[in-house]
Amino acid sequence: MNYNNENGFAVLILTNQKNAILANILDEFTREFKEKYKKELTEIQDLNNLIDASEFLGVENLIKKHFSIYF
Repeated sequence: MNYNNENGFAVLILTNQKNAILANILDEFTREFKEKYKKELTEIQDLNNLIDASEFLGVENLIKKHFSIYF
């Protein structure tokens, strides 16, 4: 699990083993997700707003890009 304190989001991976390769992939995914969706992440910081998941279109491609060796 990676938690980003700055933007208040977490990335959770379920696996039967943790290894350095997976940890690096998770770090890179988290970094790129933060960069790509910076505006959207900033907007959801307001707890009075509902999160519109459609604002994160394209995240599937980002997941495939980083985790394709596990598919």
